[in-house]
Amino acid sequence: MENFDLPITIKSHQRNVLFVLADQNNISQAIIHKIKDHPIQDLKFHYQTIYLNQIKLNSCIHCGECIYRGAKYCPQKDDRQMLESIIKKNHYVIFLFLSDQDITSMIEIFIQRFHNIVHRPRFFQQKAILFFFKNKKIKHFYQSALLWGLDFFSSPVKIKNFKNSKKQNQHIDKKLKNFFTAININFTPSQPGFFNYLYFHYQRKKVFRNAKKNPADFIYWKQNNWFTNPYFYPIDHPDKFRFFQKILNWTFYINPDHLDQD
Repeated sequence: MENFDLPITIKSHQRNVLFVLADQNNISQAIIHKIKDHPIQDLKFHYQTIYLNQIKLNSCIHCGECIYRGAKYCPQKDDRQMLESIIKKNHYVIFLFLSDQDITSMIEIFIQRFHNIVHRPRFFQQKAILFFFKNKKIKHFYQSALLWGLDFFSSPVKIKNFKNSKKQNQHIDKKLKNFFTAININFTPSQPGFFNYLYFHYQRKKVFRNAKKNPADFIYWKQNNWFTNPYFYPIDHPDKFRFFQKILNWTFYINPDHLDQD
């Protein structure tokens, strides 16, 4: 069964950084160099790059096997599982969806093939940032990636053109500032806001209610103790949600006597 294996704190001095590119171009390479050339004391980095136009991701055929049974039952045999494994091995994921070509279908396939992770989130260890250029699917991808568990430093960063201008470089540098700051501190998932907390309770009730229809979801949530824990991962100050706790527990009540169903 799928699992996300969550060690909360990364104590080593190595940070793994993954660049996910739509294709090769000058602006993407410039951002990569900005990140690689930025001096950060006492840390070692391992970089990895994936080009979406060079890996095999087949279109989703909407059979539902990944939702109902698990990703390993997907009839499409391609690089989807490899891509997920690579993301999980990295601490930071830099999406560079920058291309003067139409990459809408490429991003749509990415979203569809990772849709089961919306039901069974797992990327809570990974922090991310997304750069894009004129693509109507970016908002959909960003919203999906948040539900996968990815922790974004900012909203998607729009690159207006492929010119190496001073104004554009200042814009990129400003957005990368949060990235460099986060690398310098202990690596922990961001603490949830109220709407994150509300979504967790809503999704938990939905998974519980549909246990027979979608058994893979139920087993995954049960194995990760999400039916009994207050959130996907430990919260530093759970008391801040105490005011809402009784309302949420009543609204999204789960009978603990029924958690033994598999």
